[in-house]
Amino acid sequence: MPKLKSFFYVIDAEATNIVNAPHDEHTLLRRALAHELSEASMRQQGEPAIVKYVDLLLRRLHAECDGGKK
Repeated sequence: MPKLKSFFYVIDAEATNIVNAPHDEHTLLRRALAHELSEASMRQQGEPAIVKYVDLLLRRLHAECDGGKK
């Protein structure tokens, strides 16, 4: 089923990307990105950043609670 042009192609001159690409091109783009978006790759790349920001959130929450704020 083709993508609805009025939804995915809002601007006529817009370059295609994985979201608005026709099916054949979408398949090629998806295949090219598959390794980088695999679960193992995401864990390797993203987990340290996520842990960093969760730790920061917890430190700030503790600081707020220690200051008597709710």
